Amino acid sequence: MDLKTGSFNAIVLKDKDLNNQGRYKVQIPTLMNLIVNTDGIMVKNQVHKWRCTDSEIGTYGEYKPIQPGTKVLVKFHSDDINTGYIDRIISDQEMNTLPFKNITDRDDIYQLLRTPKYNNFILVTEETTDEPPNSVHLYFNKYRTTIIVDEQGIHIHTDDNKDEEITKSENLLVKEDRKRTVNQSEDILIKGGRKLQVNSAYDIKVTAKCNIETGSDCNIKAGGTCYVGGNVVHLKASGAVNIDGSAVSINCGSAVAPGGASGNAGAIIPTYRNSKVKSDAGNTSRLVIEED
Repeated sequence: MDLKTGSFNAIVLKDKDLNNQGRYKVQIPTLMNLIVNTDGIMVKNQVHKWRCTDSEIGTYGEYKPIQPGTKVLVKFHSDDINTGYIDRIISDQEMNTLPFKNITDRDDIYQLLRTPKYNNFILVTEETTDEPPNSVHLYFNKYRTTIIVDEQGIHIHTDDNKDEEITKSENLLVKEDRKRTVNQSEDILIKGGRKLQVNSAYDIKVTAKCNIETGSDCNIKAGGTCYVGGNVVHLKASGAVNIDGSAVSINCGSAVAPGGASGNAGAIIPTYRNSKVKSDAGNTSRLVIEED
């Protein structure tokens, strides 16, 4: 039989290449009468023509494995049964081997790579119907983590964690709005300084307790009115407390004794030079401190 000019249908078996040459054992039904070992013969994998190889500057190339049960086309370099190689994979007769849902998308989806065990794949689309058109797709574990680049931008979704590490600087520029939603807690650690500049309004709303602590001075400066309000406002310092202003007004209802317990008498007013004390109805007092 002329092996060199022929092409033979075969099926890949589970046997491993013990010499680690990337060979596969195949069974060729039409050549069984020529094969001494009826379990099959070892053949090279030349499905892709640029195999990993050594060079003067290192190893380079690519390698795509072939899974057991795959139907292949085998050819031979000579009439020697030991010179066989897998020329290509035969999949035209198989169902559901193409990556499109709609038959009209057949010529607009390019599947670059797909793996069988975890369904990881890379594909590129153009004028498609069911998939985002003109887009590049990277899928991990089918839809567990997906990255899609299309005409609307970059879309990243993962069912797992996301970790980023940058050893140098990061610059982020958003020319329009930015929205950030964290459904649970968020921790931010800045080991150096931080400068925040807002050119318009800046609103902070905390539905529970809010704590602000500094290891040194804390300065709050307002170009207009600075208002601090609440059901109870408590100012406490281990040293002096200074309140300076051209006019300072302190209005209170019932006196609050040290420690926070409410008293029954009016507020206890200290004596200041150039001060005026006015008693109001409802057991209240007002202290007005005026400059000279």
